[in-house]
Amino acid sequence: MYFDAETLTKLISDPQTAENAAPAIDALNKRFTSALAVVQTILSLGKGQEGRQQVEQQVQAFLDAAKIEQRDLPPSNKLIEAAMLSEDGDTIAVLNKACADYYEVEVFSLGDALTPPPASDE
Repeated sequence: MYFDAETLTKLISDPQTAENAAPAIDALNKRFTSALAVVQTILSLGKGQEGRQQVEQQVQAFLDAAKIEQRDLPPSNKLIEAAMLSEDGDTIAVLNKACADYYEVEVFSLGDALTPPPASDE
């Protein structure tokens, strides 16, 4: 699964959400993010130079603990192709989807991870 900045920001800023999502994250075989998502997360959570340095360490610690691998962005031709095929005008969403597609994984859905399984009829 590919972790975008929105998901990383929520998981890092809300320990209860991270705890609740941990079983779903642990069950994943492939866990990736990109430099794009990491930069977005740092800018979202960190204020000022010192704050961003602390947040960068916090983000890296989270990625390490969750075993989420940071990968490079796809080649430019793949990003352009994704933009041409996209019906979404949100640049960041298109780039995140292009990253997930390039690495042949889905974008991680925090909502799905936090939804309890259906009750058993037994």
